[in-house]
Amino acid sequence: MRTLPVFIVTISLVLAGCETMTKEQIGTGTGAVLGAIVGNKVARDGNRAAGTVIGAVVGGIIGNKIGAYLQNPTDKRRAEEATIRAAETGQAQQFQTTSGATVTASSSPVSAPPVVNTGARPVAAASEECRSVNQTIVLANGSQEQEAITMCKGAEGWYRRA
Repeated sequence: MRTLPVFIVTISLVLAGCETMTKEQIGTGTGAVLGAIVGNKVARDGNRAAGTVIGAVVGGIIGNKIGAYLQNPTDKRRAEEATIRAAETGQAQQFQTTSGATVTASSSPVSAPPVVNTGARPVAAASEECRSVNQTIVLANGSQEQEAITMCKGAEGWYRRA
C-alpha cells in the first residue's frame, strides 16, 4: 500500500502543472488526491477502499470550492471592460487572460427594444443606443467559446440588457 500514496502525489503534481486547467480543476484534482490520502489513513483496516473513495469525493468538492475562490478576478474585470469598450467604440477589443486565453469582444449596432420595466430598472428605452457585443474566448488549448450579449447605453452608462 506504500505505492498508492506515492502514485496519488505524483498524479497531483502532474495535474498542478497542466497549463490548460482552470484553478477549479486543479483544486478539484488536488483536493481529491489529498482527500483520498486522508480517507485511506483514517479508515479502519477493512474499510480502506471506502475511506479512500469517500475522502476523494469530499476532498474534490472542497478543492473545487477553493479553486473557484482563487480564480483571478482581474480577468473577469478586464472582460467586462473590453465588452464596454467594444460597445462604446464599435471596435474590436482583445486581451490575454492570466491563464493564457485570448478574449476578443466586437460589436455592431442594434435597434433598442421598447421600455420594459421589471421593477428595478428599465431594460432599454427606444431612444437608447444599443449594440450587440460578441465575445470569443480562445482557450490556451485552442478550444473556443462564444457569447453574444446586448449592451445599451443609459443615463448611468453602458449596461448589459437582460
